[in-house]
Amino acid sequence: MTESITNKPHSEASRDHAIDTAKGILIIMVVYAHCFTDGILHDFFFSFHMPAFFVLSGITASLSGEMNKPTKQVLLRMLVRIGVPFLFFEFLGAVQFFIRFGFKQNLFGLLFNALIMQCNNIVDWFLYALFFAKLLNRFLLFLCTKAFHQKAADYVYLAISLILLVVAVVIPMPKNDFLGILRTTLISHAFLASGYVLASFYQKKRTVWGLVSLVLALALSLWNMDCPDIYELRFGYPAVFLCAAFLGSYGVLQISERWSCKVLRWLGYNSIIIMGTHIPILLIARFISHTVAPTLWIRIADFFIIFSLEIPIVYLIRKKAPFLIGKRKESVLL
Repeated sequence: MTESITNKPHSEASRDHAIDTAKGILIIMVVYAHCFTDGILHDFFFSFHMPAFFVLSGITASLSGEMNKPTKQVLLRMLVRIGVPFLFFEFLGAVQFFIRFGFKQNLFGLLFNALIMQCNNIVDWFLYALFFAKLLNRFLLFLCTKAFHQKAADYVYLAISLILLVVAVVIPMPKNDFLGILRTTLISHAFLASGYVLASFYQKKRTVWGLVSLVLALALSLWNMDCPDIYELRFGYPAVFLCAAFLGSYGVLQISERWSCKVLRWLGYNSIIIMGTHIPILLIARFISHTVAPTLWIRIADFFIIFSLEIPIVYLIRKKAPFLIGKRKESVLL
């Protein structure tokens, strides 16, 4: 992480279009992978789409000079920007449970699930992992900058993060709530750390290398014996998972630096809303249509229904209730 990168001004008004484009591409992958639950594209997208979101969070933290801001200010912002959406999307998850199963579900049990990170809305794991990863990011960087000079501190920090990543992925651990959250945090944090330290590397325009990286990530996803899933702590061959995750993340960022359009930027700008609302939409739609084993055509219809409904949902939240995602009233367009 160079000094120029750290001190680069960043605000809602001057957004990085490449980052928004990358988020737009990734959120399409997320929705696709939840509508089409098997196949080559599903496994390919699952091999890196969530790691790439954490890499982007690290790059954004680097661009905004987050480590230079007071800890109290950063923590308050995290509670508002991550904690509030987490609670809102967990509420939506509880609502879809009541719609699908009636009041047989225990309300207090659903609330308790949210508090212990056993998500009612399955994709909300991303938000709690991001929150804890950012906390760990700040703590480790603080320790490293106290012990080393600036340039060395960044790379010592990255090395520690990657060691913790290998430990979390490779070493077998008993499955319980605490260790599961810890392992998810360590894995997510390593990708965030790579984006934070190597922001300038990720953002250099190398389109051909980006395309090569995506092809290699596809080949590795075909080679892996299992579809990787950070939330489920399922990785197949750990080395293959890690290589595919970093290659895919790099590839998406490279093509986003080269190619951008308003639709992708809009999707990326609103990716947090789409992330938190598309699963309730999908499950309720299948409940209404009494779909148990969706055919190919039903999956295609689900995919387009989700994005069709996301347009008014984004408008309503951005214009009428932005506090639900921890933001003030703002434009829905870039």
